[in-house]
Amino acid sequence: MHLIALGFICSPIESTLYVRKDGTDLIVFVLYVDDILLTGSCDAKVDMFIADLQCSFDVTHLGLLNYYLGIQFVSVVGGTIMHQAKYIEKLLQRFGFEDCKPISTPVDVGFRFSIEDANDVFDTSLYQQAVGCLIYACNTRPDTQYVVSQLSRFMHSPGTRHWQVVKRVFRYLKGTLRLGLFYSRDAQPCMRAFIDSDWAGCYDTRVSTSGNCFFLGESCISWLSKKQIYA
Repeated sequence: MHLIALGFICSPIESTLYVRKDGTDLIVFVLYVDDILLTGSCDAKVDMFIADLQCSFDVTHLGLLNYYLGIQFVSVVGGTIMHQAKYIEKLLQRFGFEDCKPISTPVDVGFRFSIEDANDVFDTSLYQQAVGCLIYACNTRPDTQYVVSQLSRFMHSPGTRHWQVVKRVFRYLKGTLRLGLFYSRDAQPCMRAFIDSDWAGCYDTRVSTSGNCFFLGESCISWLSKKQIYA
């Protein structure tokens, strides 16, 4: 309610995102539990807002953004790089893959995922934990979105073959630890979208899988790989 009283509007799409327009100036405020991300087009107005927050709440100003919810932000010439190297390193240690041999691709070309591969019994809890963590890693890794989306279809009935693919994804992440996304400060306000789907790609249901990615200028800002609802 404090943000609303200050003129912020909550995004109808993302409940953690608040935006305030003041003439030509803009302040963007993101709140997730007790982690705050704040930016704006006018430094003076951002500083005034921070001072207001500190008067009303116990808030610590940590300076320029470098780490938020497991995502690292690195300022470089011309823009910012987002990656999750620290998060991925913790995953490799957690699941015992810190010494695994890196591999150049997350999955074999033409690999078919099927429920038939779940005939043998595998640790469902371990599988769910690993795939759940890989889903979060997709926040900066669109290159793993497809295979992780496929693996998530077998959360309640994984087999050893599915786990072999999970291990391959970890091996791929080990070899591409600092791969991430670059966002240019001088990005052109031009939106491009690339959309495609396979043809009855699901071996079990014959349902297709759709994929898309959206670019603002040269920077990828949204991506998806999802099984279609209908065959």
